[in-house]
Order: sequence, then structure tokens, then C-alpha cells
Amino acid sequence: MKIHFITDAISKLTGGCIYDGKLYEKLKERFGDDVRLFDYAWFHDDYAFLKRDFLQYGMNYRKHADEIFDCDYLFVNTSMYAKFAQFPWRVKEKYGCRLIGITHHMDYMSYNDWTQGIRKKLLISLMSHCDRLITPNPYTIACMKPFHLDGRAILIEAYLDNTTHLDAQKKEKLVCFVGTIEPRKGVDLGVRAFAQFHETHPEYRFVAAGSFMSGYSKDPYCESLLKLVSDLGLEGQVEFAGRIDDAEKFELYDRSSIFLFPSLLEGYGWVMVEAMGYGMPVIAFDNSAMPYTVNESNGILVPNRDTDAMAQALCRLADDPKLYQRLSEGALRTAAALPDEEAINREYEALMDQMEKGAL
Repeated sequence: MKIHFITDAISKLTGGCIYDGKLYEKLKERFGDDVRLFDYAWFHDDYAFLKRDFLQYGMNYRKHADEIFDCDYLFVNTSMYAKFAQFPWRVKEKYGCRLIGITHHMDYMSYNDWTQGIRKKLLISLMSHCDRLITPNPYTIACMKPFHLDGRAILIEAYLDNTTHLDAQKKEKLVCFVGTIEPRKGVDLGVRAFAQFHETHPEYRFVAAGSFMSGYSKDPYCESLLKLVSDLGLEGQVEFAGRIDDAEKFELYDRSSIFLFPSLLEGYGWVMVEAMGYGMPVIAFDNSAMPYTVNESNGILVPNRDTDAMAQALCRLADDPKLYQRLSEGALRTAAALPDEEAINREYEALMDQMEKGAL
């Protein structure tokens, strides 16, 4: 049996990358050399003159279509929909390859400009070509229903440590965010909410940890955030810590009291559950997958994009010790109730058993 796995890169920069990387590792463990990776590094530079990466991918995919589809199963992250826009799908039929999509969230929903309709059409087109769709969250399956794709969904949960860690003595007057620094994560809205909160709670600091999406400090969003912090007079109270390793991340969780997650679209919200494992109540906007994790027992959901309500939620947690204690205990319970590694391994094994039987 031949299995091909196509993606930008296998890395650990985001929760989504970790999820895809774990699936790839599991396939390699079970099927060994029968699994082949087609990442960006695999392709030649034949189309380097095309400045847009989706054009480079598209041309490379067309050129290597026979090689890519010469397999029994092809796994692809559906967020790469633009790179498959002009893919010759007839090649898939030629080889009888089963296409397995990995869908974290409905990506087009993170765009509010004129491109949203085009992105929606491209994403649904790619998902419609998939025989099955793997996702880590029931929210994403619910989003598939209007397109009659939910019947193709397979839920495989993400690996998350369900052990809890809480040392009250280490907690500081610290609000934190962890995630890629990009517009979709709404960090600018988090900064604005913190600015209002800071007016009455000057003893608190805000640390946002994570790399900028482009990887460069001259990123326009990066520059806009730095200007916002300066304009609000918060240079000493708001810190962008950049990319941090796991040890630094867990140390930040250990010291922080509140997890502020102003993301505008999530398929799961991996870091929210990680933070709960350290006894942190989570404040998030009531959108996308947030209500599937955050509720009145472990955090506070506020109306989408409402920075005033987010600031008020910060004040409530800072000013009401009983509320904070109740939500902190609820956060720990949420983390402890996560499926353990053995249970998730069974989900992977069931998937691969079906592949071997040709039943997927």
C-alpha cells in the first residue's frame, strides 16, 4: 500500500502543524517506507520566478500530478485549497487514489474582504474531492453540514496532556496569550481590551508569546501592534515575547493568572486547553470553536470583537476572588477530562485499520 502526504512543511510552529505532524508520524510508524512526504522542500525551483507561493505550488502539482496520485491514499491539508485551484483532478480518477483531507477549520471564514467568496468556493471544491475528512473538533464537523460534507468526517482528537499543574505561589499579576501573531488571532483587540483593564489595574502586565505569521519583525501587522502599544502608552506593560519553546511556554503558563484569547476563528483552540491545565480561566470571544471549550465553568465568553466586554471580563476575574477560584478549578477539571493518549491512539489505530482493509 502506497501512502502520500502532501503539505507545506512538517513543523511544530502551530497547533495545526503539530496535529498534522502527529498524523504523519503515526502513518510512518504503522506503514514505514510506504509513506512518502511531498512538502515544499521536495519540489524543484522550476517555478521560482512565480512570486506567489500558490502559483508555484499549482504549477508544480500539475507537473508532478502523476507521481503525486500514484498511491492508494493521499493525505492533504485542505487549508491549501488555493494551491489546488487548477489541479488536474482527472489524474486522481486515473489512479483510483483515495483523497483524505485534514480540515482544522473553514479557512475562508477568517476573511472579511472581497476574497471570501472565492476562498469559500475553492475550499469547498477541494473538500468535495475528498473521500474522507479528518478533523480534531466537532465544531468543524458542524460547519461541514451546510455543504453536506459532515458524513465524510472522521473525528480524531488532538494529543493534549491531561495532567494538571497549579502552584498558586507562582501566579503573578500577569495576563498571557500564546499563538501565532497574525490578524486572525485578534491580538490587536486583546491589546485594546487590556489597555482598558490596565487603567484600573496598573499592576498587571500582558505577555503575548508567539512568532509573527511572516516570521519577520517588519511584518505590517507586527508594526501596527507595536505602534498601537506605543500610542496607548503601554510599552512597559505589554510584551511580545516572540517564539518560545515548550519549556518557556509552560513556565509562562505557570506564572500567568489569566489567559486572554481574542482569536476570531479557531477550529479547536489548542492553547486554551493547555492554559486551563495550569488553572487559568480563559477569556475569549464567542465565535467559531470557542464555545466548544470555554463555558461558564472554566472561563468567560464575550461577544465577538467586543473589547469593552473583554476588558470588563478581565476586571471581573481580577476583582472577584471567589469567581476566579471557581473558574480556575473548572479549568483544571476541563483539562483533566481530556482523553488520554491511549484513547487517542485507538482512534488512530481504527483509522489505519480501515485503510488496510480498503474500507476508508
